[in-house]
Amino acid sequence: MSKFLSKNFIFFLILFLSILAFRGRIGSDDLEVFNFVYNFKNFEGNLSEYLNALKIDESVFIFSEDVQKHTYYTWHHRFIWVVQTYIIYSLVDFINIFFGLDTIFFHKYFSGFILTFYSVLSFFLCIKIYLNRNLNLYSSFLLCVYIFLSTGIITFFTGQYIESLIVLIIVCRFYFKNTLIIFFLDFLIILIKPFYLLIVFSLRIAEFNFAKIFNKENLKILVSIGFLILLFIIFRFTVTDIANNLSYVNSQNPNFEISNYFKNLFDFYFSHGSGIFLTLVPLIFLIFYGRDKKTKFKIFSIVFISLVLSIYDGAHGGVSGGRYSIPFFIMFLDEYLRGYNKIYKEKKKS
Repeated sequence: MSKFLSKNFIFFLILFLSILAFRGRIGSDDLEVFNFVYNFKNFEGNLSEYLNALKIDESVFIFSEDVQKHTYYTWHHRFIWVVQTYIIYSLVDFINIFFGLDTIFFHKYFSGFILTFYSVLSFFLCIKIYLNRNLNLYSSFLLCVYIFLSTGIITFFTGQYIESLIVLIIVCRFYFKNTLIIFFLDFLIILIKPFYLLIVFSLRIAEFNFAKIFNKENLKILVSIGFLILLFIIFRFTVTDIANNLSYVNSQNPNFEISNYFKNLFDFYFSHGSGIFLTLVPLIFLIFYGRDKKTKFKIFSIVFISLVLSIYDGAHGGVSGGRYSIPFFIMFLDEYLRGYNKIYKEKKKS
């Protein structure tokens, strides 16, 4: 009974904190996704007809707000976000059957609220992970505050970025041990943003036994990575086509000027607003103290993504620490724990 009450208390605490943290509105990429779902819900036809209509004449659609309009591009660029918002919209519609109200406010509110909920849930789930690894409650809470609230990750609590879901999925990946669940979570990660395959690859290759390369476990890892990529390609070309994917690559206006590229690369690491060496210092500090032989694979993935994202202006995503790079730092939950324990022991000795 006490466990039941405890779980219910935590759930309502998460809800309460999510309400406090959520900014209370949508108005950027989230509004674009909402407009997509809003128009589909008011469209007289099926999904295929709706997508074709978007391709032919986008002007026929109305918008809940026209600050950020959707296009056909929204469908393949923000697919998981569209699915999530459609589910939220449909749930509000179902509940409203009993009330018959004009619920456009609630449709929008909960479409944004869910992203804040993901972030708060990630925080508490991370505490649970550290408790399961024999860290006491005080230290688990303190370490999670250090991770989530002392860096740019705190911006995800506003309920604006789909990266909140990626953070939650990566935390869940550390929590669950079932291989099928982990495979499903990995698939979701790369569906949200294909370049997050680097996160999946880093976490999986960290399990690789380089001392005995030709063994069954290593083969399973390689097969799982290969199958994930194949499944992603099949799924991607089922819901889109070659032209859409080329459009996706060019959507953020890549800039191949050498001077601009190296400026973006420098900013990725050293910009006052988003450079990881200046805005994610607490996490880098813990990684340094908690590093092991597997840490290098995770670091390589960050270096690689910095080389890729530097092609695009605005790769920081308007977030301290980089909207697109922050999820990479959730890979280091083990390093944060080891780093915290090492610092704590050294402090006790002194």
